[in-house]
Amino acid sequence: MHWISIITALILALTSAFLVFIKNWEPWQAFLAVGCAATGIILTLLATILLLAKGEDRMTFWRSFKATFRSDLAGLLEMLGIKKR
Repeated sequence: MHWISIITALILALTSAFLVFIKNWEPWQAFLAVGCAATGIILTLLATILLLAKGEDRMTFWRSFKATFRSDLAGLLEMLGIKKR
């Protein structure tokens, strides 16, 4: 996995741990809040970049995003021992 993915996972885990141990949240509430916030940030950034890009740049960015997403997902599934059909 890429180092940015590892750092992102670390930040999300630390944020969840902070909410559970320091703020006394239930674990499912902390995981849900952190997951929704992360998904919202990612989708907002993706939409903003796609809206600001012009023509061919937009298609190039979208292709590279899909390729990176697929390779990271394949790495995650392999690490978890989940086989793709």
